[in-house]
Amino acid sequence: MPSEHRFGQRGGTWLIATLAAMACLGTAGISWAQVAPDEPPPPPEGIEPSEVAVDPTPLDPSPPPVYTPPPPPVYMPPPPPPYVPPPIPQKPDHRYFLQVGIFPEAERFAGLLQFGLVEPKAQKIFAPLQLGLLGAEAREFSGLAQVGLIRTETKHVFRGGMQVTLGRNLVDEYYGGVQFAVYRNAASDIFAGVAQIGLIRNDTKRFAGLLQLGARNSADAFIGALQMGAYNVVGNGFEYNEDDYDYGGRRGGGFVGGVQLGAYNKIEQGNFNGLMQLGGGNNIAHGAFRGVVQAGLLNGVEHGFNGLAQIGLASYAGNGFRGFGQFGVLNMSEDDFYGVAQVGAVNLVLDDSFKGFGQFGAVNFVEEEFNGVAQIGGLANWVHDSFNGVVQMGGVFNYVRDDFNGVFQLGAFNFVKEDFSGVAQIGAANFTNDEHIGAQLGVFNYVDDQLYGLQAGVVSIAEEAEGAQLGAVNYTDRLKGLHLGIYNEARQMKGVQIGLINRTGRLRGVQLGLVNLSKHGGFPFFPILNVGL
Repeated sequence: MPSEHRFGQRGGTWLIATLAAMACLGTAGISWAQVAPDEPPPPPEGIEPSEVAVDPTPLDPSPPPVYTPPPPPVYMPPPPPPYVPPPIPQKPDHRYFLQVGIFPEAERFAGLLQFGLVEPKAQKIFAPLQLGLLGAEAREFSGLAQVGLIRTETKHVFRGGMQVTLGRNLVDEYYGGVQFAVYRNAASDIFAGVAQIGLIRNDTKRFAGLLQLGARNSADAFIGALQMGAYNVVGNGFEYNEDDYDYGGRRGGGFVGGVQLGAYNKIEQGNFNGLMQLGGGNNIAHGAFRGVVQAGLLNGVEHGFNGLAQIGLASYAGNGFRGFGQFGVLNMSEDDFYGVAQVGAVNLVLDDSFKGFGQFGAVNFVEEEFNGVAQIGGLANWVHDSFNGVVQMGGVFNYVRDDFNGVFQLGAFNFVKEDFSGVAQIGAANFTNDEHIGAQLGVFNYVDDQLYGLQAGVVSIAEEAEGAQLGAVNYTDRLKGLHLGIYNEARQMKGVQIGLINRTGRLRGVQLGLVNLSKHGGFPFFPILNVGL
């Protein structure tokens, strides 16, 4: 038994010692592995450590990261502002049955009467009457009457019956009945009413009503029945700016109505469209006349007259006349005249033609063609181009620079520079510078080219004559027809010469006279009768 106990005790001791030793060995191995890692292999023999090439590049480098930009932000519009309803209009802060004071003032007055010993004022007034002993002022007036001794003024709009003062009525826009002042009425924009009456002056930019009456009336545009005053002007009421105007007048300018009556009537910019312009002087400076009559001592239209008549001491129509006639001492049409007659001491058609019945005056002039019936001048008639009519009759002188196509040219001196085609030139001296078809009857007759017809007078001369020359002295280069006179001469003739002395260079015909001379044909000299073949 004791032996088992010793073995058992000893065997347990050995087992514990063995396990402790193994644990120490394991701990030592772990400590060596942490402190001394594996050494690199030794270099080959014969190579020094400094000669060994070392590659610094890692054996397995990782690739660099790729940059990816963030996505752009998505635009979101801001939300609409919340709806705000418009403010409720402010009610009048002054509501009176009556406002009286020395200087009564109101932002808004609605009542029966605003009365001021000096001058009542209101921004907006709704009342039958605004009355001030010196003046009355409002920005907007709606009522019956605004009355002030010295001045009434509505700075914006007047809607009512009357603006009355002994001084000045001033308003921007007037819609009512009558604007009355001794000194001046002014509507800087528009007057729409019955009458604007000022003993001295009325001004408005646009007038639409019945009557504008004053010593001086002014409007840019007038639409109404009557503008009456010593001086009436339309188109330049307040100021003149040439850039705002064009041919025919400012847009919306001019006179549209019945009558413009005054000592002097002027339309500065625009046209006259009405019945009559009556005055001592009538002037349409940059427009046309479209109506019935322009009557005055001096009448002028710059851009054409379209109507019945211009009647006056002097009348002028620029850009042509279209109507019945011009009647006066001096009548002028700058362009074509289309009408019946120009009747005056001096009648002029400048730069163009006359197309009508006739010109009747002391002196008549047409720059280009005369197309009518008669041109009758006590002193002279002048056509710078052709005459196409019946008769040109002048007491002293008739002149046609081109062709005459008519019946008679009657005057002391008649001259046609080109061709004459008619019945006769009758006068003391008759000249045709080219071909003449018809007769020349006068003391002295001359055709510089061919005569087809008759020359009868004291002296008759033609380059070539087919017809008859009758006179004391007859001469032509070539004659086919008759010479009858005291002395007859033709370089070549085929016909008859009858006279005291007959002379020709070539005779084919008969010479009857006291002395007959011929170089060729017949006898060189033979009295009474000489015949050549």
